Amino acid sequence: MFAVNMSSLELMIKFALIMVGLLLLVFVIAVLTPKLAKLIDRIVGKENKQSLSPEESAVRSIYDGDIPEENTDNSEDNSN
Repeated sequence: MFAVNMSSLELMIKFALIMVGLLLLVFVIAVLTPKLAKLIDRIVGKENKQSLSPEESAVRSIYDGDIPEENTDNSEDNSN
């Protein structure tokens, strides 16, 4: 027959319940929170964000900057 230590079994059951609780918490945070946020926004009547114009959302490289002759934002003359 199987001899089961009851204190060990109780400890394993507590550990398993704690792990299931942690996984449920992660599930609520990762999956349900965005859905709840959308529902709350719909109920409150929050407006959607305005989208950016193509000029504002364009990705620029380091070479797309203004050259000193074209840059009129500087108030002082930087002649090197």
